[in-house]
Amino acid sequence: MTGRDPPRRLTFEDLTPAEGLKRELRRIHNYIYANQGLPKEQAFHELLKLVFCKVYEERTKRADDPLDFDITPEERFSKEGKQALRKRLERLFEEVKAQYAYIFDKDDHLKLNDDVLAYAVTELRQYSFLRTSTDVKGAAYQEVVRDNLRGDRGEFFTPDNVCRMAVRMGVEALVRHSQGSKNWTNIRVLDPAVGAGGFLRAFMNELREHLRHLHRGKSWTEEGLEEAVMNQLREVCNQKVFGLDINPLLVRAAQMNLVMHGDGSTNVFHIEGGSLIPFSAMPKKVQEELPPGSVDLIVTNPPFGSGPGLRVDNPEVLEQYELTRYGIMEGKSRGAMPPEQLFLERAYQWLAPGGVLAIVLPDSILSNPGLKFIREWLLEKFVVVASVDLPVETFVAFGGTGTQTSVLVLRKKTEDEIERERLLGKPSEYEVFMAVPRTMGYDRRGNDLWKRDSESHLLVGQRDDEVSEVAEVFTAWLKGDLKTLESGYLALPEGKRVPAFVVKSADLEGRLDGSYHRPQVEAALSQLKKSKYPLVRLKDIARYIVIPPRFKRHYVEAKAGVPFLRPSDLATVRVLERRYIAKWTPELKHLQIHEGEILVSTDGRIGVVGYVTKRLDGWAGSNNLGRIMVDPERAHPGYVLAFLMSPYGQIQLKREIFGGVIDHLEVKHLENVLIPLPPLKVQEAIGEKVLSAYELRDRINSLENEAIAHVEDAIESGGGQAAH
Repeated sequence: MTGRDPPRRLTFEDLTPAEGLKRELRRIHNYIYANQGLPKEQAFHELLKLVFCKVYEERTKRADDPLDFDITPEERFSKEGKQALRKRLERLFEEVKAQYAYIFDKDDHLKLNDDVLAYAVTELRQYSFLRTSTDVKGAAYQEVVRDNLRGDRGEFFTPDNVCRMAVRMGVEALVRHSQGSKNWTNIRVLDPAVGAGGFLRAFMNELREHLRHLHRGKSWTEEGLEEAVMNQLREVCNQKVFGLDINPLLVRAAQMNLVMHGDGSTNVFHIEGGSLIPFSAMPKKVQEELPPGSVDLIVTNPPFGSGPGLRVDNPEVLEQYELTRYGIMEGKSRGAMPPEQLFLERAYQWLAPGGVLAIVLPDSILSNPGLKFIREWLLEKFVVVASVDLPVETFVAFGGTGTQTSVLVLRKKTEDEIERERLLGKPSEYEVFMAVPRTMGYDRRGNDLWKRDSESHLLVGQRDDEVSEVAEVFTAWLKGDLKTLESGYLALPEGKRVPAFVVKSADLEGRLDGSYHRPQVEAALSQLKKSKYPLVRLKDIARYIVIPPRFKRHYVEAKAGVPFLRPSDLATVRVLERRYIAKWTPELKHLQIHEGEILVSTDGRIGVVGYVTKRLDGWAGSNNLGRIMVDPERAHPGYVLAFLMSPYGQIQLKREIFGGVIDHLEVKHLENVLIPLPPLKVQEAIGEKVLSAYELRDRINSLENEAIAHVEDAIESGGGQAAH
């Protein structure tokens, strides 16, 4: 470089928005991993330092100042050029550490080698983070964090559209109930399991749009409007927005996220032991800023888990929570509980009266019979504002949990509401908004999901994302702008498709999951009740209804075993892959199926129905198959089988589904299926057709087996003539 003019450095005016930021960050991270051999987490944090330097310099330099975060193509491949870059970046990082002393240690330094530094700066030099849209920055950052910092504590990062939905619904519910005393700029917001800061970023983005709308029309230039919005955004977030997490790496990631989106980063704290520990054991700053009863809105996705090491069993932690003793004998308590259950009560403790909680929960809390005590506690302490079933793709698509989840929006009851219920001797009555969005904007593999026109042609660029419609529909309902149609669903705003409806609190029946309360279920039950035939429960016409116990399967050769029937075999004409379980299986007598039994799948794919013919008599059946033996003096088995296969039977079976990861049914759910019972002659006319179909199926299988045997005989006998 000696004797040459120094290279011209880029200025802020030269920079352009980074529309491909996700791709660029992924490429740099991979380069660090491949060329310096750093572990994923360390590679991520070295990338984070560079992003801090880039953002800091853009904020502090004037528009025409030369930028230190720059390197020419010639410099990148010269030793002197790379060394000069390192000096500039090290000087810049010292300023970053001084500005963000709560994020970086004073002894922290850039650990990337010269070649990797030069590559990273080359990739990012021409882009402006400040000019890049918040959606692009958020999506890029979320992907890098998700791929590198997903831990083993049940941490799964929440998709942006779910974060936005929860935030908007939470704020709208809070503002509506406060009758104007609360608004976007004066509510205290907390995420006690902040992760990478997705919910807080969503709040900041929504707040930014609110402020733009508030200030628009005040004779601002576009630059002046943006400056005013960012100044007020920074002021609100630095005073009102808080995040906590047990993982120090995620705390730093969240702080960076908030820095990029406007700030509030000084209010993100690491809590050793997590947000469930006693308030008195939390850092002094947290105790001062977030005492019990001080928060207006909590938006969060707590860690799920009941596996090894995930359940909370520390007595000093558990003794703080009423849930550990609720609904059981006095003097007794639960010795361990999954963290997501305790987060519900911790949120209740943090919320001010009238405060709102918007929380992602496993569906088991909303539906599992064994967790009914939690729902009873929730209904005692909160008003249920809304329940939104999330599509199964929500977390599965990007390597996350297969747990089925919902977003529950709850408002902490005020003292007046509690006193009113006490005087009346019964809970208050109100309406609950429910929605069951079917699409997330991507499929199970994470591929983009586009809408289709009336002829099923793809509309590329129009994302099929019903989750993103929910908040707008909810807000319109809160304002009283939506009517209920004859179908039981809400009349939606133009262009919206998400199924949404309202349930009275008195009709919740101990279930908070939207799928249970879908209007078509009520319509089907209503139609059944109009039948001219008497309605009976399945248990009233059955000799027995059983589901066998779980057992350890020992598959063996045919001669040493019993043919084994799985739920997936019920829907096939012929069992193509026959398996055998050992004859010495201890539970065999409970597993064997008997001629005349109706079989119903009770786990996984619920409601598949079959019938045990003479051919299957004595086979072993999966413990995921319920057995129903109809009393022929009370009902015709074929008629009952036909009813269970009908929409009226299927809708009742699927309504009772519960479970967090795998759907389940219990015996009591089968017992309580309602069936119209016509005279036996009518039943026989229907039922015999069904049983004849199963006899024909057996005959088809027999003919196929004969044909296969003839082929084998012809081959093995050396071409001899097959018997006729």
